[in-house]
Amino acid sequence: MATVLNVLNGIVKTPTAGVLWGAAPIDWCEENLPETNPLSIAEFHNTWTNIFYIISGLLLLRSHLRLHSDIRDPLFAFFIFNIIMTGVTSAWFHSTLLFLAQKSDEFFENAAMVSLLYYHVFPLGSSSKIIKYRGACCVVHTLLLGVGILCIPDLFCEIHLITTVLITFKTGYIRTESLPPHTRSKALNLFSSSFVSVGVAFFCWLLDFLLCIYFSPFYLHAFVWHLGTSISLYYGGEASLLIREKYIKIEEKEKNSKEKSY
Repeated sequence: MATVLNVLNGIVKTPTAGVLWGAAPIDWCEENLPETNPLSIAEFHNTWTNIFYIISGLLLLRSHLRLHSDIRDPLFAFFIFNIIMTGVTSAWFHSTLLFLAQKSDEFFENAAMVSLLYYHVFPLGSSSKIIKYRGACCVVHTLLLGVGILCIPDLFCEIHLITTVLITFKTGYIRTESLPPHTRSKALNLFSSSFVSVGVAFFCWLLDFLLCIYFSPFYLHAFVWHLGTSISLYYGGEASLLIREKYIKIEEKEKNSKEKSY
């Protein structure tokens, strides 16, 4: 028991105010030159390229608002909010290199995937009961996520994010199996584009992180990771909207046919 507690004490660390507002333990592969720009931004390209997340979120918001109000889902709206906040907090982090900014960035990028995961995991019915149940599970997961990111600084974010991304892709794929062939093909193409985008982005993230000395002139974190993941989120979101819209229409068709049979 004492050994377990010692291990937990080594893993779980409650951050103090000094730690939260102190320097982040990581510094990405871009030279810090705050004195060369009027806003004193530490990592210039790693900061401004977060506009890609905001654009991705706004494009998904436009698609979401085009749907009939009965098809719109609060969980998807939460997904969009988290994408936009990923852009805001990631820009904050790269411009200041503060620990709290880093953790905020990690929280919102994970929360985006959590919200999309629960969007797929439960039945896609339009009843308020199902929506509330999914929403409650998502809120609890997100709160625990926040605690984990703050108190387990070593690898928690990365392990949780990669696991959630893989499960979300798997559940999204399962959702397509009951769709009509044409719609399924379209959804799978969107998911494939999303998967390829995040795969390329992650590969370049690793190059930037592990081999900075060779790849620093290319700004891979800024121009491939930020752009690639924002494209992946957009395609994944569009696929998810397509699946939900079709499921609702199938449900309505089945409901109408049952009513006519009576």
